[in-house]
Amino acid sequence: METGSWWGYRKMKWMLRLVCLLLVGVVPGGCQDKNAIVVAKIVVNAPRQLDDDVADKEAIRESIADWIDQDALIQGGSPIKQSTHFLRVRIGDVLDAAPEEGGDYRMVTVDLKPLGHGAVYRVDGRGSQPEDLRVSVMGGFKDAMAVIAHQRRADLRGEDAFITLLRHEDWRIREFTLDRVASQRIVTAVPFLCDALMQEDVEPLRLRIVGVLAELGDERAVAPLIKLTRYQSPAFLLQVLHALGAIGGKEAEAFLVTVAGGHAVEGIRLVAIRIVKEMESVAASRPVRQ
Repeated sequence: METGSWWGYRKMKWMLRLVCLLLVGVVPGGCQDKNAIVVAKIVVNAPRQLDDDVADKEAIRESIADWIDQDALIQGGSPIKQSTHFLRVRIGDVLDAAPEEGGDYRMVTVDLKPLGHGAVYRVDGRGSQPEDLRVSVMGGFKDAMAVIAHQRRADLRGEDAFITLLRHEDWRIREFTLDRVASQRIVTAVPFLCDALMQEDVEPLRLRIVGVLAELGDERAVAPLIKLTRYQSPAFLLQVLHALGAIGGKEAEAFLVTVAGGHAVEGIRLVAIRIVKEMESVAASRPVRQ
C-alpha cells in the first residue's frame, strides 16, 4: 500500500471510530445510559522531541483506542447516532518522585471534554517505567482514566458521594471533590470539611478546604478554623483570618479582634484590623430591623 493511501486509510479509520464507553459499570441501556460516552476523536499531543517519531505516536494512539474498545459496551443492534466527547492525551515530561511513591514517573494528562454541555474532566496521570515511552504513556493514561471514572461516578450520585470522597486516599479525587462542594454549595458537607481540615496532610489542599469553608459561609466552621490557627505559619494563618472574616459572626469577630490587638507579628495584626473594619462596615450597611 502506498504511503499516501495508508495515511488516508488511517485518517478515515479515526474519523469513523465512535466508541461507547461505560466508565462506571455495565447498564442494560448501553449507549442510551446517561453515563455512556461516545468518543468522536482521540488526539495525542507529544513533546517536540517526538514530532518526527510518527510511528511511536500512532502506536500510542492505537493502544489508547484498543483500550477503549476493550472497555466498551456497545448494545447489539442499537446504532450509535451521536458522539458525545472528545479525548485528548498529552504526553508530559519525566518527573522525580520519592522512593516510597514508586520512583520517577511520566506525567500524562488526559482531557475528556463534552462536545456540547456537560462537565469537563482533566486529570494528570502517572506512568511508571518512564524509560519505556509506550508503556509509561499507557500507564499514565489508565491511571488518569481511573480517576476520571471516580469523578464521573460521583457526579452521577451527587451530594452523598462527594461527602464520602472527602476522605479518599487519592489527593486528586479529594481536590476534585472540594471543587464540586464549593461550586454546588453543599452546606451539609461543612462538618466533614472541618474533619478533613484537621486530617489533610497535603498543604495546598488544606488551604483549599479553608477557601471552600469561606465560600460556604457556615458559622459551624468558625470554631475548627480558630483551633487550626495554633502553631501555623503566618501565610496559612492569614488565609484562615480571611476565611473567618468571610464567614462572619460574633465568634469569628471576637477572635479577629483578639488577633488584631495582641498578635506578635505586626503584619498579621494589621490584616486582622483591616478585616475587623470590613466586617463592621458590612454590619453597619445592613438595614435595621424594625
